[in-house]
Amino acid sequence: MKCHVVQDLLPLYAEQLISAETAADVQAHLAHCEHCAGLYRTANQHAADPIAVPETIDPMKAMRRRSRMHALLAAAVSAWFICLFYIFCGHGFLLRSDRIHMEISTMWQYYTHDGGLRRTDTLAEAEAAMTEDRGRDLQEFVMIVYHGDCLAWRTDGFNTFYARQTDAPDNRAMLKVHAFYATFLPNSLHRSLWARSSCGSPLVDGSTETIRCKDGIFTYDVAQLAALADSSPDGIAHLTVGEKLP
Repeated sequence: MKCHVVQDLLPLYAEQLISAETAADVQAHLAHCEHCAGLYRTANQHAADPIAVPETIDPMKAMRRRSRMHALLAAAVSAWFICLFYIFCGHGFLLRSDRIHMEISTMWQYYTHDGGLRRTDTLAEAEAAMTEDRGRDLQEFVMIVYHGDCLAWRTDGFNTFYARQTDAPDNRAMLKVHAFYATFLPNSLHRSLWARSSCGSPLVDGSTETIRCKDGIFTYDVAQLAALADSSPDGIAHLTVGEKLP
């Protein structure tokens, strides 16, 4: 029997799947052919080696890993968009001082003899009315209205701190701090929410109005703002934040 025939029969010979006569012929050939005998020994040696088989095979493991990666990616993208929405439409950006305008006016207030409260627009009107009403405790109030020159704006971090000037409870300096932000919202929405911000306070020595802007912090003495309004022909003064008082 030739070598190439025996080599083709070696797998069947090893598994005892050939007839006894053919097996005898293969065995006789292997007895005197060292090359084929070596091939047979090598094949039997590899067949005897154990094959490592995993105890458990989980075909869904890779799919679950991909699903987790997709869920993490979706969560990260969602968080990014939420942050952008909060910054651009919620919190906003501080405005520059030249985009915030102040409208300053004053009014006068006193108590009548029967304990009522009366207000007038000018000092002359207040003094004349006090004579008729036997009024007392005349006090000037300063009203400041802020307008923002931007797509939308709001007032954030409005804090009022009190510094007692005398023992009288109503004689206190008011230190107000404002911060104005631009936000990117539709006009119809921001106009109803943050169209403008106004504040009023009694004119007391030491009261200040502070506006925090992108380009700095600007503080005004309320008494000087009141004097500017009183000197205006119509009793209303206009000032851009950052502009020095005349």
